[in-house]
Amino acid sequence: MKVNKLIVLDISSCFFILLFVPDNVRGYSLAAVMTALSLLTGVLIAKGYHGLTDIKTKLCASISLIVGGTYFYIQHLGDGKIQKVADRLDIDRTFFLIALTCLLCILSFPFTLKLFSFRYSTISTKNENILHVSLKIILFAATMASLVMKALECTVPSIWNDEAFSLSLVEHPFHDVVLLTSRDVHPPLYYIILKFFMKLLYTEHSIAVAAFTSFIPEIMLVILSYTYIAKRFSDLTGEMFAFCMTSMPLISDYYSEIRMYSWALLFVTLAVLAAIEIANSNSRTAWTLLSLFSIAASYTHYFACIAVFSLYLILLFAPFVDHRKQISTTEKGEIQKKYYKRWTLSALLSVVLYLPWLSVLEKQVTQVSDNYWISKLGVNDYIGFIIAIFGAFSMFPIFLYVFQSGPLNKERSISLFPILFVFAFGVITSAVMRPIMETRYLLPALGGLWLCFCFGVNNLKDASIKAVAVIITIIIGLYTEGTNTFHTIRDRNNAVALQKEFGQLQEEIPVIIESGHTGSSISYLTNNPCYVIIYEDKEKYIEDPRNKLTEDVYGNLSFVEYDDISHLLDEYQEIYCCTDVSDGESPKLEEIIRDTAASEKENLGIYHSDTDFQLTVLRKND
Repeated sequence: MKVNKLIVLDISSCFFILLFVPDNVRGYSLAAVMTALSLLTGVLIAKGYHGLTDIKTKLCASISLIVGGTYFYIQHLGDGKIQKVADRLDIDRTFFLIALTCLLCILSFPFTLKLFSFRYSTISTKNENILHVSLKIILFAATMASLVMKALECTVPSIWNDEAFSLSLVEHPFHDVVLLTSRDVHPPLYYIILKFFMKLLYTEHSIAVAAFTSFIPEIMLVILSYTYIAKRFSDLTGEMFAFCMTSMPLISDYYSEIRMYSWALLFVTLAVLAAIEIANSNSRTAWTLLSLFSIAASYTHYFACIAVFSLYLILLFAPFVDHRKQISTTEKGEIQKKYYKRWTLSALLSVVLYLPWLSVLEKQVTQVSDNYWISKLGVNDYIGFIIAIFGAFSMFPIFLYVFQSGPLNKERSISLFPILFVFAFGVITSAVMRPIMETRYLLPALGGLWLCFCFGVNNLKDASIKAVAVIITIIIGLYTEGTNTFHTIRDRNNAVALQKEFGQLQEEIPVIIESGHTGSSISYLTNNPCYVIIYEDKEKYIEDPRNKLTEDVYGNLSFVEYDDISHLLDEYQEIYCCTDVSDGESPKLEEIIRDTAASEKENLGIYHSDTDFQLTVLRKND
């Protein structure tokens, strides 16, 4: 059988396994794509297929068969036994299954790649060139497909709590945007960027324009990959990085969300590239760019600020020395002196430009220390962070394999360091002070992580293994982006129905909302006065700085005690009620009807925002 047919067969096997996996375990099964590949390859080679019958090949095939068979048993036949083992070990079943899946994938992956190495070792130079060109075409097509899918997401208008906050905030004048942001827990640059594009590109579909603003960094990263990165490092590195920046787990979730994470990712990635240039050339231009990108990142998100701080830290301990020529000790000292002088000037420039915000940062840190929404983190949470980055470990085995493909040189060290530093900072701070870690806060540093991965793929010596690594990355990336696009568009279409419904509400009639998160998005979608139900002392509740900020940002959103609902019904004769029905029923609605003078209710439908909620009209007794 020809090589190209074997590749098609292997890729088909990856999709084949996914077709027969229930949705509730598909995330784990994606991690087992390589195991399925091993299973199919192992069967073919164990039968002496393609003339490969040496002992090393059969050994690898046997191990692949064992691992693949074990994984299939766990997922499809042994679920009850897995539960018993987890109960006996007194650990969560999901955590146990994830850990076991990761172990099996790590065990199977090297053997799978070795099998590919055996099978494709006879590729001729001509076929290798054809394979190289084919990979370039496939990578470009996959990247464009990912961009199109994300663009489709941006065209479907919908919002959730944090996005509603962004949209409501930028309706205020520029000066007020900065003042209101200073009372929040984020820096102001993203909101300024968003307001700029909303003014520049404003149409009647302002939600779509805001989503497109978050899409711009993805376009810029792809252009950067095909120009600077491809020229500066290699074509494959640039092409792979373009694809990774559009399709890798977690990253692809935030290019259409109306928040600051995609811009933070862009600025930190640019800072990483500037730092790499500094390590190679000590260029004055690179130092200037590092300062500017660092300031932009720091004014966009605080975890982005931590990421660029880590770049200055690693550059401090990795002074530039030109190893391309023999130099004397005196000349080496002069070079290092010049290096540290530029490091100091760049760091000072960054600090000086950030000084106007430091007093605000101090207040925000105090606010977070006193009261923040993130609850105590456990082992499962930290494992969840890793799962989010690698997509239920689907990319973890290949990343580990590629990571050891060559020495940890300057480029790879600098690009990898920010994510390690940010993760360590989040873990230590959450353990010592208070929990501050959230999955999406890792996003700004992920550009460096996947740049390190692309360097590793490019360093792979065996052309066949390099091709397999690229193909597997494309499969996982397109699956990730395709699944994400499907679910996002489905959810957003539901939200469009919600937006249409609230656009038809009779103005001036109050909307009573059970959930504060749902209240934020609803208050943006309607001009009606909106009230979030509170079940504690009202004065104490509204004195909370976050709640006062909410009232000031939204304008039509305030808080009402449960006992005051009947007074609103007396005043307006009818009210709209939004009650949570995530569990399939609405006991709160029945309580409201019982405790007020409502004699009639009309259910308008069940919608989805942050939760599933039922919209009901309550009318007063005549």
